[in-house]
Amino acid sequence: MIQAIISGTENVSLSEKALTGVKYEFITPEDSNARSTDQYIQITLKGRIIPSVASADSEPTVALDRWAAVTDDKAEAYRSLTVKVTESGVVLREYKLPKAFVVDYKVGYTDSEGNGTFTLKARQKKDKSKDVAVEGGYVA
Repeated sequence: MIQAIISGTENVSLSEKALTGVKYEFITPEDSNARSTDQYIQITLKGRIIPSVASADSEPTVALDRWAAVTDDKAEAYRSLTVKVTESGVVLREYKLPKAFVVDYKVGYTDSEGNGTFTLKARQKKDKSKDVAVEGGYVA
C-alpha cells in the first residue's frame, strides 16, 4: 500500500486507490569521477485519476495540478511531501521531503468517463537535502 500526504498551502492526501507506484531517487551528476556535492533527491508518484471515487469536496489530484502550476518565486511552491509504503502492517519505507517542489507533472485521460493517469516528479529543495528523512522497518 502506498500513501502520500502533501502539506502546505493546500493539503492533499493520496491513498492506495489513487497511487499505483512510487520511485525514490538520490541523484548525483554522471559526469563526476567522485562522489559529488551536487546532488538532489527526487520522488516520482504514479497514479490514477478516478472520478467515481472522488469525495464530495473534489477529486484529490486536482490539487496536484494547482501545485504544479506554482512558480518558484512563490513560497507555496515548496511543500512537505511524505510518502509511506506499507505491506502486511509493516512500514517498509517512509520518505519525508520537507521542502519539495514539482519538477514535472503529466496527466493523460484514458476514456470518456474521465478516468486517467498522472505522474508527478517532486524534488527536495537542494539546500535542504540534509533535512530529508528516510525510515522503515516498523509496525504501522
